[in-house]
Amino acid sequence: MIALNKITPFNGFYENPILGQQNNYAWSMSELGDYIYVGTGRNIVFSVAVGVFNIPPERVPKAFIPTLPPDMNAEIWRYNKNGMEPWQRVFKSTPQNFSNGFRFMINYTLRDGREILVAAGGNFSGLNILVSENGTDWLQANNGLSAGNTVRSMIVHNGKLYMGVMIGLGGTTETILYETENPLNGWTRVTFGSSPNNPRGEIASMESFNGHLYLGTSLPGGFEVWRTLGYEPIADQWKLVVDKGAGDAYNEHALSMKTFRGQLYVGTGIWFGIYSIASTPSNLRLIPPKGFDLIRICKNDRWEVIVGSTPLSPTNPVTNGIRNPKIPAGFGFISNAYCWQLEEYDGKLYCGTWDWSVLIPTIIASIINNIDDIIGLLRNNSSLLETILPNNITLPSLDEENLGNLLPIIKAILKFIITSLPTMGGDLWVSENGESWLPISLNGLCNPKNYGMRKLFSADDGRLYVGTANPYQGCEVWRSQPQGSCYRPRC
Repeated sequence: MIALNKITPFNGFYENPILGQQNNYAWSMSELGDYIYVGTGRNIVFSVAVGVFNIPPERVPKAFIPTLPPDMNAEIWRYNKNGMEPWQRVFKSTPQNFSNGFRFMINYTLRDGREILVAAGGNFSGLNILVSENGTDWLQANNGLSAGNTVRSMIVHNGKLYMGVMIGLGGTTETILYETENPLNGWTRVTFGSSPNNPRGEIASMESFNGHLYLGTSLPGGFEVWRTLGYEPIADQWKLVVDKGAGDAYNEHALSMKTFRGQLYVGTGIWFGIYSIASTPSNLRLIPPKGFDLIRICKNDRWEVIVGSTPLSPTNPVTNGIRNPKIPAGFGFISNAYCWQLEEYDGKLYCGTWDWSVLIPTIIASIINNIDDIIGLLRNNSSLLETILPNNITLPSLDEENLGNLLPIIKAILKFIITSLPTMGGDLWVSENGESWLPISLNGLCNPKNYGMRKLFSADDGRLYVGTANPYQGCEVWRSQPQGSCYRPRC
């Protein structure tokens, strides 16, 4: 088993917890020379609560707000692989050069042999791509970028750098893909045709596999996977490999994608565990929570669901695949909503999850603290519940007779919380063959407030680096120990 040690002495890199908590996602990670680089996401839960669920800032649970107004300027930090230097901040966004997070980072070798680090930042109105050759001096590389505001994936394919772009949380059928041989010379948007033989949906993941470029796209009604027919992306020269969420419409996002032992693995998710991209600001429909699925694609384009359960919203894919899972969705935990990361390291495939169970006590406490306001809101807007609840859920009127019916529901929620306590926190799993999986950690690497393994990165120094998402305290970074060590996370 792998051995891991935490290498961040302070959560979020700062000794001051008010500063550190705001770097609550280790959103991206790469390397350049002797250093590992981490790009942060700032105050992510706060941003989702305010920007997606329209919660007034002062009503967001205090556990997620270190200070008001929060500092939304994202940062980049680096760590010398020899462990002899403290963490160093090498970039901080400014209001004039604003990014609220660096969601993806990649090392890219130019045609002349120079290595550069490309950090994909974004804000609420557009992209902010930064490039550095030494890790301390950063130049903007936005020329040619005309659409989108966040990047979930970049990949090197046939010597070119490709960047998939989304608009917010996705939900449109537009596919935005850029390519370049040098970001500082500008980006070119890849052209797609108008025929059905072209990707649709916003790009959540990419991989270079079997000589083709693969795209995992997000769509209402289920994610899709597309690949180029040849080596390069050409309009109307694409093949649909997986469609309709691999049999479940609630699999809206192909969040992670990784080649392992000659096959391609795709991990799914649904935003925040309950939020469908079919929603609109005026029609917010929440869906029942589900654990993620894991799909395997062979070189002949046949796919198989290897982690999954009975679909909550069954579909009939037209592509060549089957649902034949041996492991329940989310590795058996309904709160494992994202297969957030897939990474190969030392001949094994690693999976990092997002587990929302640790949020439940905070949410319940917030509801209790604001119960009078909530009741008043519902009384003044009787249609609100119909707007936010799933189509197949109705609530009884809250008279004395029906109040008694709520007790079993309350008991079930409390039972879920109690039984989840030992496994609260994001999971880290490992497989030697892609089919049989073993847990390395079920409790956020000994810290349940690490509710997700946000980034897995296999570095040139022969170590696996793990960056966490922790909205309560700020992110952490862990790394593996030399081969042959026995597993024991040092908490």
